Amino acid sequence: MTRDVFVTLNIDDEIADYILDNQDIAEFLLQHRFLRLEIDEAFSEFHSKSKMIKLRMLSQLSHLWLGGFGGGLTNLTLLERVSFEYIKLDRLFFLSHFDTHSLYHLCSYASRSSQGIIVDGVDNEEQQQASWALGAVAASGELWKPLNYCAGE
Repeated sequence: MTRDVFVTLNIDDEIADYILDNQDIAEFLLQHRFLRLEIDEAFSEFHSKSKMIKLRMLSQLSHLWLGGFGGGLTNLTLLERVSFEYIKLDRLFFLSHFDTHSLYHLCSYASRSSQGIIVDGVDNEEQQQASWALGAVAASGELWKPLNYCAGE
């Protein structure tokens, strides 16, 4: 079985502006379809009155992932306004609500708006089981040892 491998670039407003103002970077993103832009939960266009111009332009260059859902300016309405390939739950949000029924409903809704939920903050087996029960497609946290890679080894 083969799986697609993606590389996410976490971006905020300043980096988004830089990408949109730089044609070489835009072309690079278009040529390397494995790259994804993960939008920070404090992104300025997440407020309700935004026309989402930057986000729409970025989505033409790369698939967008929403980082930190449940924190910052993120909410369910945002998921109706912008198409995200994957949605990553905020670590503190998950840890505060991982054993609640309302988190299950929220994740169910978010999963229908995207290709899936990724849970950040899985530090033990109980939290891992809770993330799978939420329907998460992936998880990250202290449960797994970090991988160190050095070129040439």
